[in-house]
Amino acid sequence: MTVITITRWTEQDFFRSEKEWTQLLSSSNADKLFLSWDWQSLWWKTFARGLNLELLMLAAYNVRHELVGLAPLYMDTAILRGLLRARRMQFIGNCWHGPSTVRTEYLDFIAQEGAEKDVAKVFFAYLMQRSDWDEFILSDLDRASPTYRLIKDGLACPNTYVREAESYQSFYISTQGGFSDYLAGLGSNTRLRLFNRRTYLAGLGEIQLTTANPDELDQYFATLNSLHRIRWNKDVFQGKTLVFHREFAARMAARQALNFSLLIFSGRPESVLYDFRINKQEYNIQAGFNDKLDKKVALGFLHLGYAVEAAFRDRMQIFDLLVGGGKKTQFKAHLTSTHREIVGIQLIRSKRLKVAYGIYDRLSPRLKRSNREHATNNV
Repeated sequence: MTVITITRWTEQDFFRSEKEWTQLLSSSNADKLFLSWDWQSLWWKTFARGLNLELLMLAAYNVRHELVGLAPLYMDTAILRGLLRARRMQFIGNCWHGPSTVRTEYLDFIAQEGAEKDVAKVFFAYLMQRSDWDEFILSDLDRASPTYRLIKDGLACPNTYVREAESYQSFYISTQGGFSDYLAGLGSNTRLRLFNRRTYLAGLGEIQLTTANPDELDQYFATLNSLHRIRWNKDVFQGKTLVFHREFAARMAARQALNFSLLIFSGRPESVLYDFRINKQEYNIQAGFNDKLDKKVALGFLHLGYAVEAAFRDRMQIFDLLVGGGKKTQFKAHLTSTHREIVGIQLIRSKRLKVAYGIYDRLSPRLKRSNREHATNNV
């Protein structure tokens, strides 16, 4: 496949592109939730103006003028450590080390299946011709992606300083097969918390599971926030993040892709799971639960067990737990050993930033070692 032209879309082009964007996404290996037109356009609509972001949306076309690739990017200006000014380019969906928005995972270029490297090379070549950026942030990039491989092989942006600034594990459960087989493979304590405690809880009161109808979304979000406050002393969604999720959930509910569930115990909502089901994959976005209900019951675990069982029953392929851990432990690692390696990459072109980050990267191991030694000496 040969890419013939790269076109920069306006914001109007972006908001009018739902049909062709969705067609391209369906023919790609790109993530079907976070790189969907709905998620990307709503993120931009909700956060871009308040953060003074400049759209840099690139579309790649072949000789038949068919859309074969998208680079959903933007630019902004960052002041690093209060000293260095940097023109920063990054994917729509995250504001790296900036104001809090909504986290978007599995960010990448969107390209027709099988053409990922060709499309990424063309986008990188186009971006290298531009002189208006100092660093390119690729946050929440899957280490297994062709884009990552191009970067590590030095074929993406020559003469840039490449930093792997962050790394995370994104755990997921394969829900192909039988739920009973999955349970059998868990450790005894995890199986107890995820499944076996159902009998104990049912002996104390009535358990009900409900899912949100479109006209119940405000109630479910309010319950999610109230339960999240019990454990974390703050709302999980507020302000613009609540605006984003309220509208996105409504769109997904209209498409029967929302799985917003309540666990009601003895007539009271005690746990909430906020999930989406897209392309045979369930995304576990957020949870809230009363961790003070009973000391023998890990209510969040128990509710998650019902959701995972339903994913097996409904022939989903993946139950995606995404990046993030619990309050005290990485509980997801007890549920599954399968995970994706997610990284945050900096491609630094500015000479000033290369020098600054080069010095920081040389000193950082020494500073960490010194801090450990200091802590040990003061035990």
